[in-house]
Amino acid sequence: GFRTCGQLVDIDAQGVTLTSPATITFECDSSATGGAPIEGVTLFRDGLRVQDCTGSNDPCVSSRSLQVDGDLVISCDTSNFSPWVVAINDSSISGTVTYGNPVTGPNPRGVPGVLLSGAGSPAVSDTSAGAGTYSLTGFGLGSYTITPTKSGGINGAVTSNDSARIAQYITGNTSLTTAQQTVADVSGVGGLSSFDAALIARYVVSLPPPTGNTGTWIFSPVSNTHLTVPSDITGEDYAGLLMGDVSGNWGDPSPFRPVVGG
Repeated sequence: GFRTCGQLVDIDAQGVTLTSPATITFECDSSATGGAPIEGVTLFRDGLRVQDCTGSNDPCVSSRSLQVDGDLVISCDTSNFSPWVVAINDSSISGTVTYGNPVTGPNPRGVPGVLLSGAGSPAVSDTSAGAGTYSLTGFGLGSYTITPTKSGGINGAVTSNDSARIAQYITGNTSLTTAQQTVADVSGVGGLSSFDAALIARYVVSLPPPTGNTGTWIFSPVSNTHLTVPSDITGEDYAGLLMGDVSGNWGDPSPFRPVVGG
C-alpha cells in the first residue's frame, strides 16, 4: 500500500512521479476559493492527459481520492489546493530463510543473521531473526533487487566427517543428495573429486588457503527483483547453504548437533 505523508509547499507547477496502483488523497483549502469549484487538476501519463481528476463542476470538498495506475506524474495548475499530500510507499516484503541441507537434525530450521539487502532508492535492509524470518520496509517508488548474504555462523558444523563423506561418495560407498553435492563442491569446478575433500580437510585444521569456498554461504534464489513494490509481498523465502557442510548438521542454535563429528 501507499500512505499519505508529508507536504509540498507550492502546488502550482509541482509534480511527482508515482508508481502505483495507489490511492492518492488531495486536500482542498476551501477558504482559498470561497467554496468555488476546483478546476485544472489533471492526471498525466507519459505526458498525455488521462483524466480530469475533479471536473470543472465539482464543488470544493475537504478531500478527494483518486486511483492511479502505472508510472504517473500528477500536476496541478491552480492554487485552490492546500499544500500537496505526498504519497509514500509503506509496503513490505517478508519471508523466511531456512537451511537448504537439513540432513541431520530438525527440518525445517531457520537461518538467523542473514542480511537481506534491497538495492533501490532508498536502499532497504533487514537481518533475519532466530527463526529465519525477515521483513523489509521503507521502499521507494522504483524497482528493487533483494539479495541475501551471510558471513560466519559456522558453529562447528564443518568437520573431518564432511571431507570423509566426499571420499566415500567418490568411491561409491555412499550417496549424496543434490544439496549435499552442491555444498561439497567447494572448489567450484563442478562435480566432486578428492580435491574438494582436501580443501575441506585444510579448512578443518585451520591451514591457510586454498580452502576453496568452505565456510561460506550461498543462497537460492540468489536474489529477487521487483519492478515495483506496490503492495505487501509475503512468502519471499530463501534457502541458505553452508559450503562444506556435506553431512547437513548445521544448526543455530543446534542442540541436535554432536560436538564432534556429525
